[in-house]
Amino acid sequence: QRVAKNTSDLTTKCYFAKRKLVWEILEGGLKRKMEMQWSDIIAIDACIREKEPGVLRIELNQCPSFFQEKDPQPRKHTIWMPTSDFTGGQASKCR
Repeated sequence: QRVAKNTSDLTTKCYFAKRKLVWEILEGGLKRKMEMQWSDIIAIDACIREKEPGVLRIELNQCPSFFQEKDPQPRKHTIWMPTSDFTGGQASKCR
């Protein structure tokens, strides 16, 4: 679970052409991201209640991929390096 202090600290992206979902998290001035291939998604459940934060649960048949930003440069594209699970093992749990 991640709770963003600012709206730009946590973003979700859907890359239709690349067929993947991506979560980007800004922590301590560096971005990290978690990628899920559409082919790995076996279930999606959304729980949205009025005046409460929404919850999106995604079940995968294999763990997502994790990346961290390398040497950020202003006005340059982000360079991503593979990294280990930065969610404390939460995102890597399998049934």
